[in-house]
Amino acid sequence: MPFKKKSFKRDAVELVSLIDMIFILLVFFLVTSFAIKMPLQERSLMVPTPENKPGRAQIFIQIVNENEVFWLDQSANRDVKAWDQELFYLLGDQKNREIISRLVRRNTLSPGALQQKLSRFVSNAQLHRNRTYFTVVRCPDNMPYVIVMKILSSLSQADNIEYGCLGGTLQDLLKSKVTTGTYQGKTVLKLDF
Repeated sequence: MPFKKKSFKRDAVELVSLIDMIFILLVFFLVTSFAIKMPLQERSLMVPTPENKPGRAQIFIQIVNENEVFWLDQSANRDVKAWDQELFYLLGDQKNREIISRLVRRNTLSPGALQQKLSRFVSNAQLHRNRTYFTVVRCPDNMPYVIVMKILSSLSQADNIEYGCLGGTLQDLLKSKVTTGTYQGKTVLKLDF
């Protein structure tokens, strides 16, 4: 009598779902380890950004580094006009570079001076609630968000201050073109960068 061979069916292990689970866990641990390393202020950031089209700003703030900020407002108009007449002997680009470098030297502030200017600006905006103030905050891409957030939190204290953030360095600004013109009957400073 021939013996019947018993056939054993081996259950196959589903490797596809196991690989999927390992991949999901890997992604989870990578994301959470990155978020844990970020400072608390950088973990959530909601910053309004302006549209990519020409616009106007009454205050222009360029963050140079952690200890210097370049502040430009309409009080610079008279300086630019005076320097434009004073530097009549220079050609267009040379004159432009000299005017911008003078503006940067004169209007670069320390963090304490910036905080004073911001508080004066915000209190003035709160006194004149019927006006809208436009502000552009520009900073290098490698700047910690904490510095930008301090400026934006000061600006957000007044409801009538609208602001936007752009990326860019002071070197980009030094290459820009500065002119004066008129807007709604007022002399304005125009930066093209």
